Amino acid sequence: MEKNRVKLNENSLRELFKFIKKSPKYSTWKKLVEDVQISNTSLKAFRRGERTIDKKAFLRLLSYLKKGIQRHFLSKSIFLYSNWGAKKGGINSCSKISSKELKERMKQARSYIKRKSQLLSNIPKLDNLELCEFFGAMLGDGSSGKYKSKEKGRKYIYSTTISCNASKDPKYIKKLSYTIKNYFGVKPYIRINKDNTVRLCNRSKLLYDWLTDLNYPSRKKPSNFGLPRKILKAPTKNLNAVLRGLLDTDGHMNARKDENYKYPYVTITSYSPLLRKQIKTILRNQGLPAFIHKESVSIRGIKNTHSWFRLIGSSNPRILNKYKEFCETGKIIAGS
Repeated sequence: MEKNRVKLNENSLRELFKFIKKSPKYSTWKKLVEDVQISNTSLKAFRRGERTIDKKAFLRLLSYLKKGIQRHFLSKSIFLYSNWGAKKGGINSCSKISSKELKERMKQARSYIKRKSQLLSNIPKLDNLELCEFFGAMLGDGSSGKYKSKEKGRKYIYSTTISCNASKDPKYIKKLSYTIKNYFGVKPYIRINKDNTVRLCNRSKLLYDWLTDLNYPSRKKPSNFGLPRKILKAPTKNLNAVLRGLLDTDGHMNARKDENYKYPYVTITSYSPLLRKQIKTILRNQGLPAFIHKESVSIRGIKNTHSWFRLIGSSNPRILNKYKEFCETGKIIAGS
């Protein structure tokens, strides 16, 4: 096991961030969070000395400094295994209980590991395009979390939801519902809200474990979440399936009035700067000249739009109908 967590004492942390803020490379705290590629909360907690930080994120922090100063802070750093906190807590806990109680706890732990192993063996593998597309939909308008249960006999509740437009996406909702039932063995229930949104909900632990195994954020998504390594290392066709899911939940196709509605845009929106950069890179690697504007990643033009639907496509009838309208009329009229 590699030592991939970094810890600094209080004085060194104060000194480190003082040097970073004086660096010519530093502009704003928000930009620093984007460059380091961890959440704002995690970076602030590290600065206060409340948490360790991932080694790669720490090296990105050091990239703001001159090499001599980098070496200084590397010499001050304590490198720890990723499980150092759990190990420390376990040692402290074991020192406070009797040998009989320790044996009972070890028995329970072995039983849990066995059950967990059996559960993980049932988790669907991300080896087909339908699941990649579903993961993209979850990145777009989904959420998943583990919560303490108030129900008797249940310790936790696992909740996974996807939101869609109730009036425009009824067929797409059915497709998502089928995917969940087909791969995770549970039929989700539907909630329609007053704001014309519909939520596809379920309490499958298997689905929650599948998502977290892919590093999908539990509960609230951080401000700078992105595609996990397992996805980024996948073949291009799998990456395109993820983009398809993102488009179908958090994207749209439109054209501008001042261009006489003749030049279509295919757009995915995300508040995460990291995810926007990753989407742009994936598209540009395939020859699609994607660009970022505010919280959107778009491709523009007739040729590029046809290339999108040839390489990536859509599974949402709302978007497919827009593309069909463009192919038949050469325009996309607003509100159509």
